Formats: sequence, C-alpha cells, structure tokens
Amino acid sequence: MGNPNDKVGSFTVDSLKKGEYVLGYLDYTVGLNSETTNKSLAKVISVAPNPAKHTCRINFSLPERSNAIIQLCNVKGEVVDQVVVYSHQEFIDWDCSGKPAGTYLCSMISKHASTEAIKIVVN
Repeated sequence: MGNPNDKVGSFTVDSLKKGEYVLGYLDYTVGLNSETTNKSLAKVISVAPNPAKHTCRINFSLPERSNAIIQLCNVKGEVVDQVVVYSHQEFIDWDCSGKPAGTYLCSMISKHASTEAIKIVVN
C-alpha cells in the first residue's frame, strides 16, 4: 500500500477504495490489476468551453463496440438531458442555450460502470 504520509486533500492513498480517481489535472488509478488497466475505459475526458453560453463540446472515450449515455444533471440531481453515444464517436456538442444559468454535472453511464461527473458551468 501507499505511504500514510502521501496525503491528497484530507485522505491518504491507503484509504482509497479500488477504482479510478481524477484529481485536478492528474488521473490516478488505484487497486486495478494490469489486465483491467490496459482495457479502454468509458470516460468523459473534457468539456470546452467551460463556462459555456450556447454550446459546449463534451469529449469522451468508449471501449470498442460499446454504447453509453451522457447524462447531464443540475445540482439538485435532476436529469436535464441525456444523449446516447457510440464507440465510433469522440465528442458531442451539447446545446445548453435553453438551460438556466448554473452548474451542471456531466457523467457517462455505460453497461459496465458510471463515470465520475465533470462540472459544467452555464452562463
């Protein structure tokens, strides 16, 4: 296990559960074996521009021959939009022009797992 002095925020590496973590600009994978690590994972990579006014591009990756849903929720957890995406796609352009200004959470839901949410701010 990691050194108890390797603190990130208010937790140590030893206290993390098995899974993927995105902390700031660095992507950490904890407790996954090499077989799992080498597979392509469903993942929202980035959103730009952010903050957005009319549209923003959501970049993602999916394992070959898989589908997923990009789900956008408001901070109350209410689903405000869902888009089906396919492995041959690398991005979608989300039209947020009709959405109220505020913070939205973007996540990907696939057959195998849900990804961590990325924050999108709409002006």
